[in-house]
Amino acid sequence: MLFLVFLMIFLVGCQKGSSTDSSSRGKIFISGNDGLSIAFDDEETPERIGDNSADEFDIVINVENNGEHDIESGKIIATLQGIDRDAFSLSSLSVKSDRELNGERRFRDRDEVGEEDELVFENAKYKFDLDADFSVTMRADVCYEYKTRAQGDICLKRNANERLTNDVCDLDDSSVDIESSGAPVQVTKMTQRPSGSNKVSFTFDVEKKGSGDVFEPGTFTSVCNEQRDKKDRLKIRVTSASERISPSCNRLNGGSQGIVDLIDGKRTIKCDVSTSSLQEFAHTRPLKIELTYFYKDSEERSIIVENTEF
Repeated sequence: MLFLVFLMIFLVGCQKGSSTDSSSRGKIFISGNDGLSIAFDDEETPERIGDNSADEFDIVINVENNGEHDIESGKIIATLQGIDRDAFSLSSLSVKSDRELNGERRFRDRDEVGEEDELVFENAKYKFDLDADFSVTMRADVCYEYKTRAQGDICLKRNANERLTNDVCDLDDSSVDIESSGAPVQVTKMTQRPSGSNKVSFTFDVEKKGSGDVFEPGTFTSVCNEQRDKKDRLKIRVTSASERISPSCNRLNGGSQGIVDLIDGKRTIKCDVSTSSLQEFAHTRPLKIELTYFYKDSEERSIIVENTEF
């Protein structure tokens, strides 16, 4: 009896493990709302330093690419705020990445985590003589260029208004299947409906999911700072996998790509597709959506500068 009980527990456990694994099969992306994670290195960046000191230290920011976009060399920029550059003997308050940082990758048989790197402000020291200790809050603003890729499976046929019982998909669908790659900005919802005898309309939502800020691509080149005229703006590009259909989108000047403003971190995009040149039978086609933007996130660290004469 005991053997049978243990055998049943073992089989149930195996079944649960199999169902968990199978649920992720067939998915295009790993997904998630993360991009670049940032943190001060606790071992390298001290919390207490002495005044008028000859002892140098490095300010090190650890970064890890937890999304699914590979960040090009030079496209991660860190800028320190809250400290006096001259007092801390720094040549610059900004540094840039010097190598590509790959994101997470999905293969048929496995997923791989993203790469890590360090952004280093070298040879810092506090050079002035103090009469008492003081505390300073140092903030690292990190800007990085990122992309979100999404794929939605839309249903099309030549006569969009025609309904047949043997259609394999529905041209009027309030919940189109869509996946987004792991990134802090997501395509969260997609719908479609016929809007004429030879036209299908579809909408999708773009939504900022991370806690940072979105900026237009190309905003930052050497310093990560506040660019209000470029904030809450990103580039959207909509294409079909075969490139045989050309969407016309209302907020993209009637085309399939352009810069869009986010309102309260969100925007709904409506596009039309002509079906006059398509086959008469209903079929599913993958539609690609690409978002390109700079993303800005921050991390703080308190440093106590001690009067070493005590």
